[in-house]
Amino acid sequence: MATYQCFECGDTFCGGKAECDAQSDKAKKAKCRECSFAGARSSLKCKKHGVKYAIFKCDCCCSIATYDCSGNHYCNTCHSKIDKKTVGRPKCRGREGDNCPLGVPHPPNQVRNHGNDVTTLTPI
Repeated sequence: MATYQCFECGDTFCGGKAECDAQSDKAKKAKCRECSFAGARSSLKCKKHGVKYAIFKCDCCCSIATYDCSGNHYCNTCHSKIDKKTVGRPKCRGREGDNCPLGVPHPPNQVRNHGNDVTTLTPI
């Protein structure tokens, strides 16, 4: 496991698998889950329970995320095909009428790579 020190609060936290971290240079800007969650803009965040009970969507598709790789969230399928860019990643804008299986509005799916500086925390 890769560990970091949060640049906001100073706490040490696990940032995911070490092999995922090998492609990242995020250590300088790393935020723990609590600080990332606090700074995320979403009307779907639970202010009472916070990140402890949050369920995140995959950044690349409309599945539930099972991996948190330095702030990027992936389902099993997208994490196993992370280097294949858009292969098997449905385009969804997260709007009503898109027939999204999540059934809630969300940011559009994006192509993500390990080490990407873009962080999207999307609680559902």
